[in-house]
This record gives sequence, C-alpha cells and structure tokens, in this order.
Amino acid sequence: MWYLGEVQRCANLGWVLILLSCLLVIEDSRFYACAAYNSELKEYKFSNQFNFAIQRNKRDRLNTIHKLHCFFSGYPDPYPNWYHNGLEITQNNSKGFTFESYGKTLVFNVTTDHLGKYECKFQSHASAVDRVFNVKVDAAPYWHDGPPAHTNTSEGETVVFDCKTSGNPAPVVTFYKNGVEMQKPRQGENWVIEGSRLTIYDVKKGLNGQGDNAVYQCKSENKHGYLWTNFYLNLLAFQPKLLEEPDITEAIEGKPFTMSCKFFASPLANVTWKGECPVLQGVDYRSSVDQFGVGWLIFEEVKPSYEGEYKCTGANKYGTASGTVKLLVRKPTSLEPFAEPKMEKQAGLPLKLACEAKHDENLEVKYEWTINGRSVAEKQLDRDNYQVLADNTLLVVNPTQLDSGSYSCIASSKLDAASKTVYISIEDVPMPVYSAFISRCDTVGNTATIQFEHLEPAGGTVPVKEFWVRYLADPEEDSGRWKTHQPLSEPLTTKRSVTQKERSRHPLPFPCTFRQLRLPNHCEEQYW
Repeated sequence: MWYLGEVQRCANLGWVLILLSCLLVIEDSRFYACAAYNSELKEYKFSNQFNFAIQRNKRDRLNTIHKLHCFFSGYPDPYPNWYHNGLEITQNNSKGFTFESYGKTLVFNVTTDHLGKYECKFQSHASAVDRVFNVKVDAAPYWHDGPPAHTNTSEGETVVFDCKTSGNPAPVVTFYKNGVEMQKPRQGENWVIEGSRLTIYDVKKGLNGQGDNAVYQCKSENKHGYLWTNFYLNLLAFQPKLLEEPDITEAIEGKPFTMSCKFFASPLANVTWKGECPVLQGVDYRSSVDQFGVGWLIFEEVKPSYEGEYKCTGANKYGTASGTVKLLVRKPTSLEPFAEPKMEKQAGLPLKLACEAKHDENLEVKYEWTINGRSVAEKQLDRDNYQVLADNTLLVVNPTQLDSGSYSCIASSKLDAASKTVYISIEDVPMPVYSAFISRCDTVGNTATIQFEHLEPAGGTVPVKEFWVRYLADPEEDSGRWKTHQPLSEPLTTKRSVTQKERSRHPLPFPCTFRQLRLPNHCEEQYW
C-alpha cells in the first residue's frame, strides 16, 4: 500500500507497487515512503523517503529535442489529437512536429516558435482525460549584437561598453576591471553600471591599474550557462591622419552611391564634407562616421550635376586632416526588351536573338547569354548548336524542341549590369515513343494487343494529338505495303499509354509485323 499520512493513495498491483497509477494532482508534490506489512509477524518495513515533484509546466532548453507524452489505456485504444496554441498539429505540418508511439508522443526541436500551450484531446473519450501542457523555452546567454569592441580614445572623453545579451531566465551581467569585479567606484573613479551598460566619464590615464586605461571583462550568466569576454580601453592622443589618399571614383546616374574617407585619430575624428564644385547645399545626401573612424557621404540618387570634387575633413581636439575625392557620373547600361516576352519558332530554322546595350562610352561592356540559367558556354558541352556572333547576337543553328526555354542576355560593366529575357518555344515533331511492346498475342481470337508509352517535354507547345500504328499482315506477301490502323477517335487523357487491338485475316500462327513510328518488330512479347 502507498500512504500519505493516514490516507491510502494507491494499491499495489501484484509485486509491483505503483504510485503513478493514481490520478495525480499538484498537491501530491511531497516526500513519500513505501511500507510493507507482514500479517504473520504484524510488523512494518519502511523504505527510504523520496521526493516526488509534480510539474505543472513543461520547460526545456533552446535548440534541444523535447517530447510531450499523452498515454491512456482503453477500448478501443484511444488516439489523441494534438493542438498548439489552439491550432491542430497534423502529420504534414510545416513546423517540424513529428509523432511517436502511434501519435501519443509529440516530438519537436525547441525554438521560440514552439513555446506556448499544447493540448492532447481524445475525441471518442470523456474530456476528463484531455491534457494541457505549457511549454516555456529556456536559453543560455547569447550575444544580441556581439560583445563590446576594443576602444581607442583620449583623456577627457566618455566611453560606453554595452554587454547586451539575451537568454531565459534573463542573464545577470557583471563587469570586471583587470579581473577584479567592479562593485563600487573607488576614489578617483567615475563610472556607472546600469543593467548591461558600463559608462566611464572623463576617462584618465594612469599606471598600474590606477587609470581608466585597462583590460575590462563582462560576464553574462543565468542558470543554464554564461558568456565571458575581454575588451580593451586604450587612451591615446593623436591628431587625425588620412589613412588612404582619396582618388577618382565613379558612380552610375540614378543609382545610390557612397564615398568615404578613413582617418586614424584618438579620439575619433569628426568627419565633415564640403563640395568644391558642386556645392552640397540643396543636394539629397547624408553623412556618418563609424566606430573605425571612416566618414561616409551617401547619395540616395546620383544626378549628373553631382559630378565634381568633394573635400572630407577629419578633426579632433588635437588637429585636423583633409582629403579630396573626385566624383565622375556615368550613364547607366540599358537593354531594349524583346518585342514579346514569349515567342514560338519552328524547328529546323536558324534562330537569331539580338543583344545590343546602350552604355556610357567610358565603360567597357561584356555580354553573356544564358539558357534556363545556364551559360551558353556550359550548354555547348551538351549540344554544339549555339554561336555568339561578333555583334553579340545569339544564333541557334538547328533548333529543336530540346532548345525550348528561357533565353537571357546580360550586359555588364564594372559599375552596373542590365538584362533582358524571352521564352522561346520550338514547334517540333513529336519525340520518339518512349517504350512499346506487344502485351498479348491471342492465337484463338486472332488478335494482338499493343501497348506503348510516350513522354513529352513539359514546355512543349504542340502536344501529340493522336498515335498511328502501322502493320504488315503478311511480310512475305505484302512486303513494303504497310497499312495504317485507324487512330483512336476519342481524345487522349493525361496518361501516356494507349492500347489498341488488331484482328488478323490470316490463321495463326502468323508472322504479323507492326510498326509504330520508325520502330519495327515481329509479333512477339518483347520491347520494340
């Protein structure tokens, strides 16, 4: 017997004592002991106590395999339907759910898409056996935007390090300086920790760890793990220096464009731009400086009037430096589209597709032809049927239905590219029969049954309408006098097989011969 206090909770089944055969409730979470009673000696034997915890919610780690179980017995055997946040989970679902144990176990890889309420319901049984699970996703800490970067600055500046991480439960962030936890500012230190951000005001240089120049660490931790990283704060004093001398740069008219100047400086230089000719006033632009000291000048749409020289100046409290960028505006590359997006051409007649781009005279243009995404050079390995002429026209020498497809011409320069596409359908004679055979020769009824299969390209524009079967009733007497069987009068279905019967006017055995297209054979059970 199982007892909780003086209340019997469950009975033993044979020699196996089962506590879980009871209908558990959350109040059953406590310590238990098993007692065996000897009626002859009238004495009890007690086992060690154990703690039994009932979980109301299912919780698991991110990117781990998790299983939910819904086992019940009955007749007929109950099979549950599973639901996630009110939506039924089907066998062909798109969220990665699978089933085990004849649908009684739900299996999935834990992601943020899988958290929420799960239900297993038995339609043919009382609702009392239905179960509900609340799945919450836990995760060890992980970087949101990456760890803090090393920083070079100079005395008197304000520096911010952000050790932003995500996880569940929410990670706790701790900062360290030279390996020592930063709990409270010491005399002469001026820093504040707010959540995951460390802000150091009016930084000062010192020796032996007395200044703000040091190696800093941050630790982000929850019960599932932690992250640890090092980052440096270097205090330098350098006036701006242009690292790369600006040169002539080119942009395409009507397109976005960005030019840059890179300065080395400590603290970082403030970069400004000035148009020598034209003036930037009234021009649609914006500028910015990144953490590496690169100043950017960004145009949303380049116009011919933007051509000219632009001066970039980097400045900090120790000095300035300047450079000049010359911008040249080029005309865009363009192609006239084909007359029609789809064309139908006849097989056997040479096919020509022209391709001539309009482009800036200062830009060299290269042409490339592709067929169904493959370059003509690759297609030449399969069929030596394509030529690119001197004026960049594509010539298909002897087109067949195998050449049907999407043809694209791409004209590209070092700055831009343009393309045009046309779908070509080649009208051609049908492909040879895929397979044909005599499935039955009836010596009693003097009949022969012929079966054959025909396959067509999916993009064919002229599908086969009917099939002809030709035969020789007696090849010795009627040599060369082929007769054509009357085609089927009813239209073909989507199936690619046709069965026809032909009665012979000769007694069997007879040497009847049939022909379908160009494939002759004798009346035997074999492929043609």
